[in-house]
Amino acid sequence: MNNFGELIRAKREEKEMLLRHLAAQLDIDTAQLSKMERGERTVRREHVIQLIDIFNLDPSKAFSVWLSDQIV
Repeated sequence: MNNFGELIRAKREEKEMLLRHLAAQLDIDTAQLSKMERGERTVRREHVIQLIDIFNLDPSKAFSVWLSDQIV
């Protein structure tokens, strides 16, 4: 994964989850989540924490990918 958005999309598709279902779990608009996946919008820290729980991600890896996006 090159960025956090790609990681989100890959995990969502792996679970066969629709964009609107994940957006509802994060309590955000579907368009906003779509922009996050494409890297057009920054993922907020609170959403990173929620995504770690939803997809059972390794927190240290997820945060390192997310932080690298913040630097770039």
